[in-house]
Amino acid sequence: MECHLSQCFEEYVACFHGNLHQDCVDLRSCMNPCYGLGDDPAAYQACFDGCYHDGTVAANQNLNAMTLCVAQQCPGCGGAGLTAQEKMDCDGCLDDTLAGPCQSEWSRCVPIGDQLVQCGQLQGCLVICPADDPGTPFQNEYLACAP
Repeated sequence: MECHLSQCFEEYVACFHGNLHQDCVDLRSCMNPCYGLGDDPAAYQACFDGCYHDGTVAANQNLNAMTLCVAQQCPGCGGAGLTAQEKMDCDGCLDDTLAGPCQSEWSRCVPIGDQLVQCGQLQGCLVICPADDPGTPFQNEYLACAP
């Protein structure tokens, strides 16, 4: 997929785009529910495709720029099957990348303010909690912060 994104993205977006999602923030909001469809690969892909097709050219270009920037900075972190340590390493890389080399791309795709700092603090705090902790009161906030 990375080859397609880097080599043919402009042509793809020129062919398949819409006007519903005007910016990258809105486009990402459309995609958030898609992550919950991971157990059904066809529905998962159809959900993302629908969002891409409903996004404007600019929204898709900004999302693609962010995705490619993160992929270049944190290679190997986008796939499934990561060990717990690899996941922690990737989370650290992602935090560093979004606050550093990919900050301008990221800022086009998330609501601006100090959310990045707040989300980083929340994610850092939640990482120390056991995964089976029944008292995870900030799960929705964490999911809203997670890219």
